[in-house]
Amino acid sequence: MSVLPWTASEGPLPIVAFGNSLGAVQASWGPLLHELGGSRATLTFDLPGHYDESIAPFDFDKMAEDVAQTIRAHSDAPVVLCGVSLGGALAVRVAADHPELACAVVVVNAPVAQPDPALWHARARAIDEHGLEPFAETLHERWFSADAEPSMIEAVRADFRALPAAGYANACRAIADLDIRDAASRVSVPAVIVRAADDIAVAASNSDELATLIPHSHLIHVPGAHLLPAENPRAVIDAIDMAIALIEETS
Repeated sequence: MSVLPWTASEGPLPIVAFGNSLGAVQASWGPLLHELGGSRATLTFDLPGHYDESIAPFDFDKMAEDVAQTIRAHSDAPVVLCGVSLGGALAVRVAADHPELACAVVVVNAPVAQPDPALWHARARAIDEHGLEPFAETLHERWFSADAEPSMIEAVRADFRALPAAGYANACRAIADLDIRDAASRVSVPAVIVRAADDIAVAASNSDELATLIPHSHLIHVPGAHLLPAENPRAVIDAIDMAIALIEETS
């Protein structure tokens, strides 16, 4: 297990720990953190494959354990685990496997299981052969609504281009067999599942299924696309506030 590269800010507890989408870095939470304005203590981190070449293969299990280790290193109390896409799947897995680390989860546009593992292995091979640029050019189509702010899209695209290609390819391989259905059924803390109306990267049925699998969950529908924290940060902040209210109701 490893402690991942991290950034923390002070504010009222509980800490909200933010997990990135595949292909995104800590900076993707910038619009949301700006809008929070210090009203919550926060922790962001970069996932394996996103900060170095990570030539050695790793899997989804290691990603989850690294997230758990990072949270454990920075908080003596349970945190709100908030993640988008891959980060949301990791939030579910960590909350299930390490219930002492989580007081609530907020899951945004996350896959329950990969319907086509071969697609991710093919993407990894394409990156090995051609680099990140072909995916960078079409990133806006998969992650954002048509009316998303162009400067925000270009900032996210620049961060994607700066990823280590070999590391990102290994991250694609690592999630090819992702399946959090068992983990979801073991989550014992309040959960808010966020489904963005215009997300084409992860099918809406994933959020619906998560809401049925996680025992204490609430499904909300919001405007926006896949990388919702960058495009519509207020919707994610509202989900976090809802999760914290649920903690207070059950405490």
